[in-house]
Amino acid sequence: MPKYISESLALAIHEDLIRSYGGSAGLHDEGRQEAVLASPQASFSGQELYPTPAAKAAATWSVRPVGTHSWTVTNVPPSPWPTPSCARTVGG
Repeated sequence: MPKYISESLALAIHEDLIRSYGGSAGLHDEGRQEAVLASPQASFSGQELYPTPAAKAAATWSVRPVGTHSWTVTNVPPSPWPTPSCARTVGG
């Protein structure tokens, strides 16, 4: 039976990283964090949807849309990549 990261352990790891590298501790979106931590455990009709460690890791990242996360962050540098014109705000 695989062991999964609990919410309290995820928060402890995050707080340790904040102490080491700076930034703001805390969650921006608790529901998103719960979804990310639960995704590798998903099953249907008693079958695991992600039976291998690689599939479980991929499932964790697939829940999180690109560019968003559940953590409060203040030390993230701006992206070096230009924003596609289709993603820019109209009139902005």
